[in-house]
Amino acid sequence: MKKRSTADWIAALERADIPVQRMNSLTDIVEDPHLAAIGYFKEIEHPSEGSIRTMAVPSEWSDSAPEYRRHAPRHGEHTREVLREAGLAEAEIATACAFDGAPGALPWASGVVERR
Repeated sequence: MKKRSTADWIAALERADIPVQRMNSLTDIVEDPHLAAIGYFKEIEHPSEGSIRTMAVPSEWSDSAPEYRRHAPRHGEHTREVLREAGLAEAEIATACAFDGAPGALPWASGVVERR
């Protein structure tokens, strides 16, 4: 297989009526002329990370077009809110936020936490 190019293999498989599609790398996708032409990738300013590339929603909406409303959260930005919503007490949240990753450090967090 290494002796023929991707284009050669695609042509041969198409001639044999075998469905085929090129496997794209991330670089191929980011540099794709069609995606560039339709504005699929956009640069968004993140308040702490600077300019980041984001993707458009891959569908069209008539009356409620999706839009960028909020930056991606920073690591741990919503941890307390999520744990509180899961029903953890403030002391448990404090313990979880201080967690250093040692096995067994959070005995109540084995598997799915059900607190309600």
